[in-house]
Amino acid sequence: MVGGGNSAGQAALHLSKYAQHVTILVRSQSLAASMSDYLIRQIEAAPNVDIRYRCEVAGGGGGGRLEHLLLRDRDSGETERVPAAGIFVLIGAQPFTGWLPDAIRRDQWGFILTGPDTGQHWSLERPPFLLETTTPGVFAVGDVRHGSMKRVASAVGDGSIAVRLVHDYFALAPPVREGHETRLQGRPRLLAMAETDVIRAPDQRVRIFVSSTLEELAAERQAVQDAVTRLRLVPVTFELGARPQPDRSVAYFRVSARE
Repeated sequence: MVGGGNSAGQAALHLSKYAQHVTILVRSQSLAASMSDYLIRQIEAAPNVDIRYRCEVAGGGGGGRLEHLLLRDRDSGETERVPAAGIFVLIGAQPFTGWLPDAIRRDQWGFILTGPDTGQHWSLERPPFLLETTTPGVFAVGDVRHGSMKRVASAVGDGSIAVRLVHDYFALAPPVREGHETRLQGRPRLLAMAETDVIRAPDQRVRIFVSSTLEELAAERQAVQDAVTRLRLVPVTFELGARPQPDRSVAYFRVSARE
């Protein structure tokens, strides 16, 4: 198991129920800064799980399948060949945010800054909403957000919160009388986005969860459309669905409007 975060720790404990021996390879010298204390205690208590600190994978090989790994000590630079029947890499996620304009600021890893994290990049006098990006009226939720929990339940919860924040954003401008302009900017903008990225499980539990998530998001559709109509914004689009990926399913919804 390669990685020092909660995902690696949970996966190692799960594998320890079936594998004769599990080794966790950690680049740092401690798990304290990257893994929850309860997981560390469980790993230390597991008789068939050990941890190698300051260690990284330098190579591997085998005859048609993985049979050995080449491990490098990060301090001495020395390498060691060890037998291995499998390797699981859980070293974090790379956000797919390169398509966003520069006006939506991201951190050094590409995760979107929202709410208080927008800091000096926020341009208005009012404070940003909790999930609002550096572009007013644009919200980001789920794993792509800087500081997010990287959990399915958290991402879905963010999506529900974002719908409420869309209502609050609309409330910044009073109902528009015919012949008058709104106080909202006229260019098209993404008003809410929720995207949950999850690994597909063999027992189909993920597919069931994604389906129920879509039902929850769909329940908010009419409320959002009513708010947009009240402000005389057109057109209104509400996209809701699941995108299959080679190794996961993605549930999402998007709400957009313009004058």
